[in-house]
Amino acid sequence: MRVEVIARKLGLPQATVVALKSAGILTGVAFLARDDLDKLLELSKAEVSALKCRVLHDCGLSANYMNALTLLDKELPTLPTGFAELDGLLGNKGYERGEIVELFGEADFINSLMCCRAAIAAANLKNKVLIIQSNGLLSMESLLRHMPPSLLPKTNEILSMIQIKPAYDLQDLLQDLYALEDFLEIPALVVVDSIGALGQSFLSNKHNQGKAMLSMAGRKMLYLAKKYEILFLITNYAVTQDRSGGIRAALGASWNANVCGRIKIEQLQSDVDEHLTINATILKSSLQQVGGMVRFTVPS
Repeated sequence: MRVEVIARKLGLPQATVVALKSAGILTGVAFLARDDLDKLLELSKAEVSALKCRVLHDCGLSANYMNALTLLDKELPTLPTGFAELDGLLGNKGYERGEIVELFGEADFINSLMCCRAAIAAANLKNKVLIIQSNGLLSMESLLRHMPPSLLPKTNEILSMIQIKPAYDLQDLLQDLYALEDFLEIPALVVVDSIGALGQSFLSNKHNQGKAMLSMAGRKMLYLAKKYEILFLITNYAVTQDRSGGIRAALGASWNANVCGRIKIEQLQSDVDEHLTINATILKSSLQQVGGMVRFTVPS
């Protein structure tokens, strides 16, 4: 586990992260093994000991120190995004499994295209993929249409690893989530396209039933993500912020609390015929620098 995650769990400020990294403390092992943290953090030895105990406790690790070090420094597997440029922005690894990552923007078909390429990339590595779709933009036909030319000879093999299920409301989504643990082979990637479409009904629900169901779905995703190292790749629509005039992800705090990573996807004007220019910006991440941005083109 990287020191950025340790700092987030402990509520340490960014300046402290910079100081730790400058001292060569980049991982959980290094954090626990260093005996000069009291000087680096300007804390007493008792306070540093309490911080280390919190790290072990929050990560659910045993009191066996050496075993805890091994488990703490274990990196979760990743899945490629389907775009080399975006993989690079995310540390040359892609999306980290065991998390809920949200893609949002004003163009639904661009968000769906991003999920399409991620599903293809995951299936190409022989990972099972489940797509829960509510807007009709993801289908076997769209997967075939966006198949990279280099993977066309493997089309049948790749598509055989992907299952698509329709969902019409939050109740359908919850049923699909609870059924996941009954799968013979639990998928490495679950795409929900889009949570915004499924969650719209709660916005006008006077009794907050929809809001409660959305929160329940988020908690279930987090549970499944952590237990089975599933990547949940979720699309959401954008709404305009009142003061700045910019855009933010919809559905509010009840959904936002469940999201581990958030990437804003924007379609830009392209000078390349039959291609789309996409701008991806990290707005929330436990590992990468917020504000990191990359631009790339894809076939339309």
